[in-house]
Amino acid sequence: LQFLEKALSELKEEERMILQMFYYEELNIKEIAESLLIPEGTVKSRLFTARNRLSAKIKELMEARR
Repeated sequence: LQFLEKALSELKEEERMILQMFYYEELNIKEIAESLLIPEGTVKSRLFTARNRLSAKIKELMEARR
């Protein structure tokens, strides 16, 4: 959990927000798109990018701890 929180804090605000809306607020792609006034495809793209960056940050933090 500490790696996740730290990794999230290191993401761009836009990336954190879209992950929060999808995972914590449990909004679907359409709801996020409507809320942010952007196309659904853009939400999918940003979510994909945010997941990849989060994963990379977590791996980076875990490697640094070794």
